[in-house]
Amino acid sequence: MTDDAPVSGTSPKYLTEPAAKAAGSVVPVGEESLHWQPWATPVLLDARTGAILQAFDGSPIEDLAQALAEVEQRPLEQVRFELEMVARHLAGNGLLEDARVRPRWSPAALNRPVTPCDSEAWNLSKAQITDLVVGGRKATCIVGDPEVFDVLTSQDHFEVLGPPEDIMFTPIELILAMAPGPRGVHRLFGRAGRVLTRSTDRDEVVRAFFSNLDSLAWTRSSEEQVWLDAAALSSHTNGVALLSGRALYDWARMARPLERAGYALLETPMVAISVEDGRVSVVAPPAPDPAVVAMAHKCMGDDRPVRPDTYGDLTVRRIDLIATDEDMTALRDNGHDPDAIDAGLAAQRLALLAHTAALDIFPEDPPPQERTMAILQGVANLALTPGVRTRAHSQIKDLTKSLTS
Repeated sequence: MTDDAPVSGTSPKYLTEPAAKAAGSVVPVGEESLHWQPWATPVLLDARTGAILQAFDGSPIEDLAQALAEVEQRPLEQVRFELEMVARHLAGNGLLEDARVRPRWSPAALNRPVTPCDSEAWNLSKAQITDLVVGGRKATCIVGDPEVFDVLTSQDHFEVLGPPEDIMFTPIELILAMAPGPRGVHRLFGRAGRVLTRSTDRDEVVRAFFSNLDSLAWTRSSEEQVWLDAAALSSHTNGVALLSGRALYDWARMARPLERAGYALLETPMVAISVEDGRVSVVAPPAPDPAVVAMAHKCMGDDRPVRPDTYGDLTVRRIDLIATDEDMTALRDNGHDPDAIDAGLAAQRLALLAHTAALDIFPEDPPPQERTMAILQGVANLALTPGVRTRAHSQIKDLTKSLTS
């Protein structure tokens, strides 16, 4: 998004004398190219648009239009209109000088405060809240289990900062929501209300709370990884299915059929991928810190593992994206098959997930160029990996059916 309002009756400079930014990350994906200039969102350019971007060197757009019109034997007005539309598109994605870009805010990456509706729906009237220092940064946790809260606030592994100053404006990292009755469903929520675990077994939800808390510390101390705002479903027989992080909003409906099909959710706030010898894998979280294990076991009625010792095959075998009905229509109208997304579009959608993750991993300043290049190359390699199929789904039932059939 750019500010196109004329200043003193003149057009923005990127529409009159467009100039490509010198710094930025570019990775080829087949005949297309993936561009990223944080904090603008990543964008996929076809060969023609990429060539126009290279031609934008600060010269008057009128001169470029006349030259292109002569070469292609097209009307000048038609070419000028095309170049102006391309310039607006490139400026909106941060690729031109003098364009003011307002980055797309992501509630999933930046969290959000708890609303009164959340408090009622999640039975938080008796819950307690505290800030912890996890991985060098503040993490606000709401805990509905008194025993867990007492253990959490009396330990010295994570620095305890106490309640936030203003709960109405405090983004929440983890919410342990306990059912009021003995047969109710306990739930663990993550960022922006994503469902991480639900169970009638109180100890299972407590275990997941400490597992996710430990994973958060790992996430925040591993900037060198290629992180995606995604969920990883691992299977000992089918490898990993990567899902958009948005899928976790409906995890309550997906969990049981996917567990019956042999899938397990990796308990990490985001997913890291690695590329080695042409194989793209999800990075397994390390063994939990012994101090966190001790806290979990102190709160539980048994000494079950806080996190699995092994995860089976973590090779990425498929990518499943969540799309709106309008997005699905646009995909079909532009010649894309939602059941077999092409590599270029898959790379661009994965880059958007990486962009959302980077907003959280690098909260103060954009990542340096060597990191953005590594991130783009990682998602491009994943999209181009033979045998990895990318699908888009607009209905959770269709996604679940696709994974379990």
